[in-house]
Amino acid sequence: MTESQTSRRSPDPLGLADRCSSGVDPATFRAIMGAFPTGVAVITSYDRTGHPRGLTCSALCSVSMDPPLLLLCVNGNSGALRAIRDSAGFVVNFLREGRDWLSQLFASASPDKFSRVAWRRSVATGLPWLSEDTIAHADCQLVSDVEAGDHAILIGLLVSGSAPVHTAQPLLYWQRTYASWPGTETSTVDQTTTVVTTVVPTEPPDNGAADPSPPTHRRYRIP
Repeated sequence: MTESQTSRRSPDPLGLADRCSSGVDPATFRAIMGAFPTGVAVITSYDRTGHPRGLTCSALCSVSMDPPLLLLCVNGNSGALRAIRDSAGFVVNFLREGRDWLSQLFASASPDKFSRVAWRRSVATGLPWLSEDTIAHADCQLVSDVEAGDHAILIGLLVSGSAPVHTAQPLLYWQRTYASWPGTETSTVDQTTTVVTTVVPTEPPDNGAADPSPPTHRRYRIP
């Protein structure tokens, strides 16, 4: 890592270790934060040997329009985090509907993730882009790296990318369940109720897990 890359990282800049000794337990934290539905993204980069690395991530958001900045959070033990720091950049691949298997793949510890998906180099940074399985992508340069607890908060400058076409629909995630945007894979039951097909996966962590097994399908009534 270069000196400029190292200078972007700020270990515990807010003194969190001294002020966060009485938080809730991990199970409570996951239960509360699991109430917030999100889209699903795969973050990709290259490690220092030139091999592609990636992880599933739902902890991301926009930060600023001018300059165009976005933020994501990555587990401090993740090999993909080391790759992002080595490359000083990353690609955010926003997954399209029906790609729950891909989300689970990149949440796993599988050593050959990229051999099972189609990808190409992005235009601006040349980092891996999952072009066939995304509704949009953001090609980013790493401009800030802040350690917070057991994660790193990464801020990227969006230098290139692609926006969704009108017919593209996102993959959604809520309470350990994947779903499609309402109206894409739904059927009307009556005037007040629809049935949405979803799947129950292993929770997509950002530091790897067991290789995912085939998902179990469930159907939920939504008023």
